[in-house]
Amino acid sequence: MAQLAVGDFLEPVKDASMAVRNHEVGLGALQKSDGRWRFKHSERITGQLSRATWQVLDGYTSAELVEDLDNQLKDASDVRLLFECDGRACGSGSQWASRVFGERILYGRAEAQRYRVYALNESSSTDEGVQGPRTRLLVYAAMRTADRQYVHIELLGEESLTP
Repeated sequence: MAQLAVGDFLEPVKDASMAVRNHEVGLGALQKSDGRWRFKHSERITGQLSRATWQVLDGYTSAELVEDLDNQLKDASDVRLLFECDGRACGSGSQWASRVFGERILYGRAEAQRYRVYALNESSSTDEGVQGPRTRLLVYAAMRTADRQYVHIELLGEESLTP
């Protein structure tokens, strides 16, 4: 995931890689329904998950980094934006931090959060008409204070897991 770091203004906080089964990817805002927090829309993927969290340094903001990433990816032929939200439209910041990403450090001001899901390297179909494996890039940005801003990125590739 180091190749996604776009400068010397990001300090690594945490990274991990793991096999996941039925991992939920939010494709909609988090909403509370019947006392439970759920995504408005989502998909589930089994495969390999790599995740990293960085602290933003040197006067940059997490929002600027997400905007830069959006600009880099919008013209790529093999990248498609599946979902985006900004601020309170994303839902509860504390739920994103703790329930979705399991990183309390990401909890920040709801109006400053950003979330994106991109589909990467998706071929429309193979010769047999079967979809190829899905790859998702998830980007979440949070601001606790002006000096404590974070960007969290997950890369999830679909694959069969053998026991």
